[in-house]
Amino acid sequence: MRQDGALFSDRVLVNAAGILDALSPDKPVLPQFLRELLADAGFGFLDSVASGISDVCSDTRFRGIPMDLPSSEFLRTLADSVENMDFIKAILCALLEPEPPWGFQEEWMQRHDDLTEYALDLASRRARLRESLHRDGYAYCPEARCLREETNRMCLKGRYWHITYNGASLPPLGDSGGMRCVAHLLENPDRPVGILNLAVVANGRSPLKHSGVEGTRQDLQDPETMREIKRRYQELVHDQTEAKEAGAPQHQMEDDEESARLQALVHQATGLGGGSRPFTGVREQARSNLTKQIRSAIKKIAAANTALGHVLDTTVRTGADCEYRPDPMNPVVWVIEK
Repeated sequence: MRQDGALFSDRVLVNAAGILDALSPDKPVLPQFLRELLADAGFGFLDSVASGISDVCSDTRFRGIPMDLPSSEFLRTLADSVENMDFIKAILCALLEPEPPWGFQEEWMQRHDDLTEYALDLASRRARLRESLHRDGYAYCPEARCLREETNRMCLKGRYWHITYNGASLPPLGDSGGMRCVAHLLENPDRPVGILNLAVVANGRSPLKHSGVEGTRQDLQDPETMREIKRRYQELVHDQTEAKEAGAPQHQMEDDEESARLQALVHQATGLGGGSRPFTGVREQARSNLTKQIRSAIKKIAAANTALGHVLDTTVRTGADCEYRPDPMNPVVWVIEK
């Protein structure tokens, strides 16, 4: 359940409707899809329809809702009632399964010469649905064919992180570069983050947009990367001026530190006469420093909650790329608030 009381966000319902529309664009998809869904014993919610499928799904209506409505409107109407929670979850799980639902597989073969392109399109739509579910605090567990609702949060309030894990609240933990990195990785599961990009996060800034700054597959002397670094440097100069005028020495000091770091990056990435040279040394130094910071943050978390510390110690990977890889058998969704 979302904080606003809705079962799922409109973003989730729109992405789910996109998959439904793609399954059978030439004819109404809901009657066949929903009848086969109810007949599938793999979903454990069917006790609520033990009195018979006809009570739930007639030729034209599902739970009293016309099935000739556009998919997005149908799902929104269905989601308006808390009593339909199980049905919504079952529909979303069915849409996330890797194989085409039931009877639609034969229709695929008949309608499409190039199944690869069609399958890739559906995979892309499913990825968007998974991402929107993650933002709502849900994870799809394919082994159990269910959605898990999670309440795990990391919330930065002032100088302290407030963490909730499995319903238990940890004592406030001081903010640090390592804690910021852990939060960023948890917010982006299964996404490798380059060590230099993560160094920007550790300094309390948004990661640079251009992938070259991550420094994992190319040197930072890449022209586009250098332009991105210079853009960031110009932003810092502007921020420094504002901080000085506003009388905010702490903010100014932080900007001074980052601008000095960026200047050092440019100097070390540039040889005599402006020529470029490998950036291995800088990358290795960043890897070593951030690994220590991240592991130190995880130790502090473990001291407050042993179970969470163990989970993070086994799922957060450090190196040239850093990544949070949740256990696929027990996916954990994190909501990060900064």
